Amino acid sequence: MSYIRRNMVAFVALFIAIISFGGTAAYAANTIRSSDIVDGQVKNQDLADNAVGTKKIQDGSVLGADIKDNSLGGADIKESTLGEVPNAARVAGLSGAVLRHTADTQVNETDRCIQPGLWEACSDFSLTVPAGHAYNVTVISSVTANPGATSGEIAFCPATGGPTCINPYPEVVTLPANSYTNASTSNSVVLGPGRYDLTTAVKDLAPLLATVFANTATTISYYDTQVTLNGH
Repeated sequence: MSYIRRNMVAFVALFIAIISFGGTAAYAANTIRSSDIVDGQVKNQDLADNAVGTKKIQDGSVLGADIKDNSLGGADIKESTLGEVPNAARVAGLSGAVLRHTADTQVNETDRCIQPGLWEACSDFSLTVPAGHAYNVTVISSVTANPGATSGEIAFCPATGGPTCINPYPEVVTLPANSYTNASTSNSVVLGPGRYDLTTAVKDLAPLLATVFANTATTISYYDTQVTLNGH
């Protein structure tokens, strides 16, 4: 018993040491450093929400090896740090203007567009192609007509100013008596710099019934090719 009393202090110190090493070691505030942590042992559950930032991580950028693949969502990415998608201004070597289509339609009553036996322009457009450009233009022509009590024929075509058919062979449609007949056709042309009238050329081969239900429509669809002028 006297031996225990003489060595009581040593026993207490040993007891404290056993508790410290056998349990969880205590650290003073602000003394844990990277060297105190076993590599790879900090887990996802140990991190607070929104706790990971880019401060002091390789020039302000999070290392890809430290992030689980395909784990970041849009809210976690600063858009201003993203570079331009390679060749985004061009698709297959062509500028975005090549893929930008413009379309419009004009409509008039068919009987108001024509004079019997003459080619007339109906539902026309004015299109200007700027210098250094070329437009690929498609002209779609649709005609509805009613000849009244007597059957007849009507000729029409997509056309440029004059009118002059883009395709030298116009469509000729038979019009049964007392009925509405609809027909359509289209042609395409590449136009260089300049101003152009685009229209549907119509030639009535027989008198037509005047009616708001019989119309001629011209639709143009075009895009800037630039291909024929600068070789892209």
